Amino acid sequence: MSRKKDKPKKGSLINDALEDIPRKFLKNKNLKKELKEVLIDNPGIYALYLGNKLKYVGLSIDLYRRSKGRSLYDKKNWDNIKFFQFRNRKHLKDVETFFLRILKPPWNDAGGKFKHEGSLEKSIIKKIKKSTKQLAREKQLSEETLKRYKKSGRKINRRIKQLQKQIETQKLLKNTFKDR
Repeated sequence: MSRKKDKPKKGSLINDALEDIPRKFLKNKNLKKELKEVLIDNPGIYALYLGNKLKYVGLSIDLYRRSKGRSLYDKKNWDNIKFFQFRNRKHLKDVETFFLRILKPPWNDAGGKFKHEGSLEKSIIKKIKKSTKQLAREKQLSEETLKRYKKSGRKINRRIKQLQKQIETQKLLKNTFKDR
């Protein structure tokens, strides 16, 4: 039996996008109704741009109300906005944090935090310490083994020299008493 692999699905997180909307469009009284119909009560992430440079990333549980507030009251100088409408609010904060950490928009003060922030770092540090201790133990064992071999090597060398002397002595004795 073959198992089907879970393939990533488009649209399981982000429902739709509305991109490069000029700030003037958000202030236009005639277009507010259409914008409201599309964005009201929809959670998502929005991005503010000045020219083609990203300046700010934010999240909202109601993109319409947030964009309305941004366009009317925001003193920052931005000229277009992008909306990313999510299916639900569940992952908004994680996605916003992801974008803030990677893109580092200049108008965002904080980078956001993940739920288990630092657990990967702690795991890696723990594993590094463990492998370092293991290497230190192996090095110590190697040094001790080397010392033992050196000591036993000295003993062996002494014994070899003793045996060589005995052999030379026996040869000498043999040669000396050979003629008799």
